Amino acid sequence: MLLPAMAMMRSPAAGAESSVADARRRERTTWDSVFSNAQAERGQATYARTCQRCHTATLAGADESPALAGGAFLSNWSGQSLHVLHDRILSSMPSDTPGVYTRAEMADVIAYVLSFNGFPAGASELQSSSDSLKAILLTTMKP
Repeated sequence: MLLPAMAMMRSPAAGAESSVADARRRERTTWDSVFSNAQAERGQATYARTCQRCHTATLAGADESPALAGGAFLSNWSGQSLHVLHDRILSSMPSDTPGVYTRAEMADVIAYVLSFNGFPAGASELQSSSDSLKAILLTTMKP
């Protein structure tokens, strides 16, 4: 009768695989309505005031400023957490005076960029905390 008991036991590796699978199922993506329309509107106003001069009104980018919309942008950031994008913007933009934006302003601008790229809005705002942003992946494919 040892065999049935052994069959019920899980190896540590099986437990780890299960934990990873569970975490992936709980992971949120940009398709999960992670920002609100009001936040995207605030982000659009901030973008127009601070980002548009380099990245253009259509988010197409110009000269050395990369596009923030379309295939190139999405393929560059797909699979990364919004935390990576947020902190990249926060630490390097604007290029002539990096670090002048607040975390909340950048969350609003990211909400606008996500909206412009066709991701759905929801009832809740995109939070600016590192932990919240780390839990959301930018994905190009709808789940």
